[in-house]
Formats: sequence, structure tokens, C-alpha cells
Amino acid sequence: LSRALEIALAEEEQQQQHHVRPAESSSSSSDGSSSAVVEERCARPVMIAPGLGAAESAYDARCVFLAPTDRAALFRRIDRRCEAMLRRGLLTEVAALRSQGRLPSSSTAARAIGYRQSLEYLAERAEASAAAATRDDYVEFCRKFATASRNYAADQIKWYRRDRDFGVVLADETALDRLVEAVDAPRDAYDRWRDGADQDDLRRSALVPDAKLMRQYRPADLDAATDAEALEHQLRLANEALQSLRQMRAETAEPRSEQVSSTVADENAVELGSDVRAGAADRRTSPRAAPAPSPDTASDGGAPEDVRLAALRSRTSRL
Repeated sequence: LSRALEIALAEEEQQQQHHVRPAESSSSSSDGSSSAVVEERCARPVMIAPGLGAAESAYDARCVFLAPTDRAALFRRIDRRCEAMLRRGLLTEVAALRSQGRLPSSSTAARAIGYRQSLEYLAERAEASAAAATRDDYVEFCRKFATASRNYAADQIKWYRRDRDFGVVLADETALDRLVEAVDAPRDAYDRWRDGADQDDLRRSALVPDAKLMRQYRPADLDAATDAEALEHQLRLANEALQSLRQMRAETAEPRSEQVSSTVADENAVELGSDVRAGAADRRTSPRAAPAPSPDTASDGGAPEDVRLAALRSRTSRL
């Protein structure tokens, strides 16, 4: 997404530069300084950006990863953000998308962090008949959501340690200045900075996995676990989402049940008709067709036709 935005902005800037009229650029100042600036910007060398295809190679895209300086603080922000998403109606959103058929289990979105945990929680609770959401189950779901998000953040840090297309900037009070320098620098200077020894040292120090922190980190108590008002609000949203899903399941099950019953009845009617036709054909083609034995005396000669018909009708009515 960041690369797409960079490409779009660069394209817009390039179009604006090409639409500058010579009269306006030359008349801005008597010494031609404005014209020189326009010409310099338009003539800026364009380099092929790493990792981009041929269609985007005409744009000077620069990629930077902001490395967290305090991972414990980062994880606490992730915890707060996850619960904020739930307060703002994540379960309601998931239930609505599911009811509209826009979030099938096989989709990529259904496997995304947040959606996946929400779908699992709602599915488990929806199976529990008319049971409402409980505090313990809901708090456990919140913790699973936050844990998955923290693990993903840790994986991202490890990933960008290996991605040489990205420069690394520490997310501290100097980050903004360093980002401006990376954008304003000539392309060859930016490439030297990104591929330099300082960047290698920063990758080894700032982006190294912190297994000890991951093991020892203890998330703060959730609002849903300590604040009765917050718990009531979030459980209400959860129950509304569950009700929506249960209603969707009921509406989906009724037409399917009618369709299955109709299909079974049709199949049994066909089977019944086939048996009747087969019995009549046997009587016509048998050279010495003996009278059908009565139910009391029937042995290996087979059940009489009316008994078979009655049995099939009974089977059909049961189905």
C-alpha cells in the first residue's frame, strides 16, 4: 500500500510539472530562478526502484521501515488498539459481512487477524443454542485477538530485518527529520544510505527478535475484565452479533430443509414407481407366474406387491 501511494503521488507531481506553462515559469522572476527550479525538478533523474515491476520502474519510490524503540510499549498499544476495535463494533461488522455472504470461511479476509478470531468466537457461541455471551469467554477471545496481533507485529520486525529494499529508521524523536532526509536526498545518496554499514548495524540491533520479552510480557488488564460498564457495552455488541448470525442460520436452514425434503420425496416416488413397474413386468414376462403368496405363507418367494407398496409409503412418510 505504501508503494502504491508513493507511485500515485509521484505520478500526480509529474503531471503537475508537465502542465507548467513556459510564460508562467519565465515571468515569475527577472533572473529566471523560478524557471531554473521547474527545470531542475522536471529534469531530476529517475531511477528504477527496487522490488517494483516494469510498469512502475519510472518512479522514484523510497521505502523506509520505522523500527520500534520500545517493544513493550508497542505491545501495550497493540492491546489497547485491539480492544478499541471491539468497542467500536468489530463483532458487529464481522456478523454483518457473514450474514451478507461477503466473508466466506475460504476467503483470505476470513483468515486475517481480527476477522479470524471473531469468526471463531461467534461460531462457537452461535452453536451453543440461545446461550448469551459470557464474561469469561469474551475476555479469553479478546486476549487471543491481542496475542495474535502482537505475534504478527514481531513477525513483521523480523521480516524487515531481511528486506534490503527498506531503509530502517528508529521511531524516536528524530524519526521525522530522518524521513525528510531520506526523501529529499538524491537517489544515489539514498541508495548509499540504505545499503551502508550503519543500516546493517541498525538491522542487527533494532530488528533482532526479542524472545525474552515475548515470553515475559504480561498484558495489562482489559477494560472488559475490570470495568463493569465497558463489559456490559461489549457483551451487548457480542450478543447482537450472535443474534444476527443465529437468525441468518435459521433463515438459511429453512429453505434447505424444504429442498431436502422435496428431493427425498421425489427420489422415493421414482423408486416407488420403478418397483411397481418392475413387479408388473415380472408378471407379464414370467411363463408360469404363480399367485403371490400371502403375507402369512411368504418365504423366499418375496413379499406381495401390496406389502412392498405399503412399506415404501411408510418409508416415504417417515422421511
